[in-house]
Amino acid sequence: MREYLSIHLDRDRVRFTPEGKIAVVDAIGALLGECRPETLWEKLKRQHPQLSAHCEDYHFGDTARHQVADSEGWEVIEGILFEFILDEGPSRHRCPEKEDCPV
Repeated sequence: MREYLSIHLDRDRVRFTPEGKIAVVDAIGALLGECRPETLWEKLKRQHPQLSAHCEDYHFGDTARHQVADSEGWEVIEGILFEFILDEGPSRHRCPEKEDCPV
């Protein structure tokens, strides 16, 4: 099993690789209180295909692939993410309470 660091922010888990790369979907969910951070991440990548160049796949001990980014890559992603939220409005992407989230 691969090792990784996991930090919990309230109810949100954000995983990091041993090299310090952050799990992008975890970070989006924690930052925005996002119900479906995977959906938002896929939408961002469709609108900004260059984001994929800042990521690599990593397995956090499960069978799923998770995209991770180093600090420089996350800075690019975060900038585009915040522009996207400002354009779309944060209420469209935030769950009122995560435990009610229909994921």
